[in-house]
Amino acid sequence: MPRFSSVPVMMLIFSFSAHAGSEHFGFYAKDNQDPVFLEQCQMFRSALDKKDMEAIKSFTDPAYFNHPGLTNALQDLVAKYRHEVDKSDYRQTSISIAKLANPDKAGISILYEYKSGKGHGNSGCTFKRIKDNAWRIMPDG
Repeated sequence: MPRFSSVPVMMLIFSFSAHAGSEHFGFYAKDNQDPVFLEQCQMFRSALDKKDMEAIKSFTDPAYFNHPGLTNALQDLVAKYRHEVDKSDYRQTSISIAKLANPDKAGISILYEYKSGKGHGNSGCTFKRIKDNAWRIMPDG
């Protein structure tokens, strides 16, 4: 699959309604400030760090587990993550729940530095309410 077409595939795969049986897709939170978002973001980033495709897959809509573009989309997520964390002397400096006005969105903000503090960046995770109090991660914000 050409690289430019993987983003729409990722959005398709990580969207739609919640399905039972996934602890990471369709998880529950009381509001967009719930500490569960920190846990979900850390688990997602840990799976990316370990290149654990099964763990990353657990954040996707189960309806797309057999989608032909799923493997490429997950590999693209890992590559994007590696591009961030493989920078020289990468170090997270803070992680926090973002205060968002939209009650149907939640965010985790991660600040980092690299090159012995000469470079800085921000990253994190964005979540969207999909039904009632069920949420999903949005891999590209």
